[in-house]
Amino acid sequence: MKADPVWRGLSQGFGVLFAACAMGTVVGVANLPEYGPLLRLDVGTAIIGVSLLAGIALGLMSDDEEPSGLILRTFLASIGAVAIVAVTVLAPVFAGVVPSLDVLGPPGSARLAAVFTALFVLPIHVLGGVIGFALADSFAPSQLGGSQGRLEDR
Repeated sequence: MKADPVWRGLSQGFGVLFAACAMGTVVGVANLPEYGPLLRLDVGTAIIGVSLLAGIALGLMSDDEEPSGLILRTFLASIGAVAIVAVTVLAPVFAGVVPSLDVLGPPGSARLAAVFTALFVLPIHVLGGVIGFALADSFAPSQLGGSQGRLEDR
């Protein structure tokens, strides 16, 4: 049964928004460990884990469509996550609490966090999306667009 195109577009848009918020929030918290006494995360673990899991979730949400749509959605979610991390890291300057980012830590640490996030979130998130797409395609029955059962027809 095919879903309504409007409903499918809204659900995929919500998935992109949710993935971007999840990745951006967790990676943003991991970039500022001194200010969060309750949650201490390693930046690399947060980037790899959350990006991969969010990508797999977006890949599993994809239905009978081309992988190019999935790649576009994972790219948009990655850009949203990088924007959230940049706003989180630069928030003290935007709020006027500190005159510059050098007061918060070693020079360039905030810029390094944003660049590190931008370099690694995108490819890991796209990889997770492709893994999720492959899982959805291999386990879905052929009636729903997956490859499961196609070899049995021969």
